[in-house]
Amino acid sequence: MQEWAEANHAYLYKDGRERYIALLSTEDLENQENQDFTVLNKLREIRVGDHIPVTMSIGAAKGVKAGDSVLLGQLAQQALELSLERGGDQAVVKSAEHTWFYGGDTEVVGKRSKVRVRVTAAELARLIQQVKNVVITGHSGMDFDVLGAAMGCAEIVRHYDKQVQILVDHPGGRVDKLADYINERVPGLICTKDSLEIEIASQTLVLFVDVHRPQMFLQHSLLKRAGYIAIIDHHRRGEEFPERCNLSYIMPGASSTSELVAELVNYFPDVRFSPLTATALLTGVIVDTKRFTFSTSARTFRIAAQLIEAGADQRMIRELFTDSLEVMLYRAHILENVELVFQRFAVAAHDEPMDGARIAASRAADTLLEIDGVDASFAFYPTDEGAGVSARSAGDINVQRIMEKMGGGGHFSVAAAQLQGVTITNARSRLLEILEDVQEEGEQK
Repeated sequence: MQEWAEANHAYLYKDGRERYIALLSTEDLENQENQDFTVLNKLREIRVGDHIPVTMSIGAAKGVKAGDSVLLGQLAQQALELSLERGGDQAVVKSAEHTWFYGGDTEVVGKRSKVRVRVTAAELARLIQQVKNVVITGHSGMDFDVLGAAMGCAEIVRHYDKQVQILVDHPGGRVDKLADYINERVPGLICTKDSLEIEIASQTLVLFVDVHRPQMFLQHSLLKRAGYIAIIDHHRRGEEFPERCNLSYIMPGASSTSELVAELVNYFPDVRFSPLTATALLTGVIVDTKRFTFSTSARTFRIAAQLIEAGADQRMIRELFTDSLEVMLYRAHILENVELVFQRFAVAAHDEPMDGARIAASRAADTLLEIDGVDASFAFYPTDEGAGVSARSAGDINVQRIMEKMGGGGHFSVAAAQLQGVTITNARSRLLEILEDVQEEGEQK
């Protein structure tokens, strides 16, 4: 660190065991940006025995009026917190108007402590106790992780005898099948915006699961109408975030939001998941880990074991994972149109619309990773508003960063984007431009 400081004419002060404060000129900071903060890669090369490589998270600020050191410090602290919430091993630079991201080239390691989980559970309990009712919702295009996490949170809310509903849309396919099954057993729990019975007001807690970016919320208007806002998510945090939030629990090292919620319940001593809720949660974990092959830790397996012990119906889960013949054939059409870009990126597409196109594209992206030498895969499909793309990484490429540049998000190994008013041809062209930049960055390292 001292060598880096001297090379960049920076004043360096050690502010704790693992924390430094650096003061440097705007010109020297921008030189670091132009070099994509190569210090991140140099630190990662340090090895001490068989331990995890050394990484660093950087938060920096610029573009502030001379003398306004308070704002400069606030922006730098916000940038550091954003870097950590995105999984660390990266640099975030903020000005009053913009945010820039650099690095993030390694998979997130699960680092959440039991203390953090316990504190989050206590704060969530406090919020639930002081409100009249709770609405749980997620991102548009509900998936199994949204539904699983929402069911787990609803179980916690019902323990406090508070009215609760899960607000969803209906993307179709297997997710709707599980939602219908839940509604048969707990009538009125799952609703759409037209059947929402809770009047959202100052004594309402709106709990967002598996999402934190306002533009991806199913109902953006809830932010203004609700008295309290809470967020539980496992995606790397982006620049966009609600201006008002009473509880934020974002852990990108977790396999899924369902895993986070299932772990939280251990700190609610009197709460026990029903077999139905355990089934929904386990389904969310299985889908987001691609059957325990992505973003899976020992913690993930422990949570899965607890859910099985709670009565998760594995037969139902197997039935939910079957695909229709139409989806299978659609996936085959996508795979027929694959192209290898730079001999390491598999890009495929099919432009015929179909109800299960998103599921088929997700499956196709998984399959494309099985091609020898492929580091990342991308499968395009049409949507009502434009085009969608599912992205997967074999471990060396951060597809979340790539999808962010296309207006989407996700995490290191699994990500996606929905592009409105864009054709598949135009979306594919934009992806190729980004991949060219990724290839050039790799060659320069």
